[in-house]
Amino acid sequence: MKKKIIVISILIIFTNLLISSALLTVSGNENFKLGDLEKQLLINKQKVRFSLGDNIDWWPQLQHDSQHSGISTSSAPETDAILWSFKGIRGKFTAPTVSDNKVFIGAGGSNFNGWRGGLYCIDAETGSLLWSHMYPKKRHIDAAPLVYNNQVIICSGFLDIPVGDIYCYNITDGSLIWEIKDIGSVYMCPVIESGSMYLSVSYDTPGVSRRHYCINITNGNISWMREIGGVHYSGPTVSNGRLYIIRNERKNCVYCLNASTGEIIWTWNCSFDHGAYSRSTVVNGRLYFGTTGHGTITPDGEKWTHGAVFCLDAVNGTTIWQTEQTDSYSWSCPVVYDGKVYIGTDNHYSGERRETFYCLNADSGGEVWNHSVETHKGFMVMPSWFSPAVCDRKVYTVLPHRFSVRLYCFDASSGEIIWDFEKYGLWANSRELAIADGKLFMTYSAWALYPIIGTIYCFSDISLKAPNAPIINGPTEVNPGETYKYTISTNDPNGDEIFCYITWGDGTVEKWIGPYDSGEKITINHTWSDKIRTNIRVRVKDIGGLHGPVGSMKVTFSR
Repeated sequence: MKKKIIVISILIIFTNLLISSALLTVSGNENFKLGDLEKQLLINKQKVRFSLGDNIDWWPQLQHDSQHSGISTSSAPETDAILWSFKGIRGKFTAPTVSDNKVFIGAGGSNFNGWRGGLYCIDAETGSLLWSHMYPKKRHIDAAPLVYNNQVIICSGFLDIPVGDIYCYNITDGSLIWEIKDIGSVYMCPVIESGSMYLSVSYDTPGVSRRHYCINITNGNISWMREIGGVHYSGPTVSNGRLYIIRNERKNCVYCLNASTGEIIWTWNCSFDHGAYSRSTVVNGRLYFGTTGHGTITPDGEKWTHGAVFCLDAVNGTTIWQTEQTDSYSWSCPVVYDGKVYIGTDNHYSGERRETFYCLNADSGGEVWNHSVETHKGFMVMPSWFSPAVCDRKVYTVLPHRFSVRLYCFDASSGEIIWDFEKYGLWANSRELAIADGKLFMTYSAWALYPIIGTIYCFSDISLKAPNAPIINGPTEVNPGETYKYTISTNDPNGDEIFCYITWGDGTVEKWIGPYDSGEKITINHTWSDKIRTNIRVRVKDIGGLHGPVGSMKVTFSR
């Protein structure tokens, strides 16, 4: 009986504290309406959330982390609704990375512009450009940016150009923190683990990565370097203090190094006459990767030997299982989730007109389900880059079709298609996906169009109960240094109060200001410090956290 009294007393005290806290906030709000206590409690919760910061599982590097897990604990889109898109001004896009509500994308060059690359920082809520950097000749960007703490790192390099630099910037304003000039070509994405960046560099022969570096992220100092010959088309993987390197060679196809010192722990030889382009992933002490096909010219023509998917013991390098040699797996990085392995094939090099996405049993390699599509023979659609991403019991991947690429959302268990999105273009190309904060990011380029310009799409579910797209009114021609007044208004279907997120197009952001009444005209002044090339974009959400679509208005400079 005494225990019950104690428990009831604690509950009463806790409830009173909550009500007192809410009433203290209410007393300072002149617009408060009696009877809105529940709504005010939600607003208090929202304010606390803003002050403490969101506990969001960001996607700061390729395939999410240094193990290339490709898995996010965020929610993920249930539909193909596009929240926003952004088109670059130079080259095809790399895979995106996401951190601190910002999307980072590298832009590749071409032989038409001297292989000049670039880096974009885009607001994740609205798709507005925050800042960018463009690079000189022979500084093509092929590797995805990496984010660590308040730094973003971009590496330049290309298969045919064994020169490149590394730049480290502040993610807020794009200011340079440190750089390493002329280190060599970094065309496959590095990884970051515990304050160190691991990368493979081609420094003398195109396509041959001979040097492997460990670099301190804070200052750019080189911790160690090891030379390993042969052809490397795969970025490194780091797990449990070990660095794994995949080579396109039969002998010593896989290297396992000590991540702290660079010393070799073990190597692994491929069981047939070719190696691997595939990045690897490490899960529960097992190393998973795929090997590529191998063509040989014979008197009867070209004979093609397919690759396989392998599972090794990550500690000692012994083979646990391998699949039959029925497909080729190039740069597709496997993802292991809920006892299953997800990986895409790359058969177009062998002249086949079929690409297949497989779900395998992680313990045995046995097939669980697959989805196969037809594509044109010899059409360069780069399916090997289409690594999957898994979130919310859904698996997302891109597969090539005859004149397009198609983004699929599968049920991770059954392989049932939940939704898809198709983008047409000759030699259509996409890269690895990114998932964060309920959004999915996909880049797209059509290689047969010149100049090649990349586009990124942001997919996000928009509830019918969310606020409507905001309407922006104000001057459309402005001058730097002058202040202008704008009004923003939107309606919430439930009459809930709203918060606004504004990107002005000059790098200035108003983050979730409010709350405001539904239908209220919000007046905001803004002074542009520099000329802009993008629109004003506004996104709204209600007090329950339901996000609405983006509203925008084009602004130009009158002089």
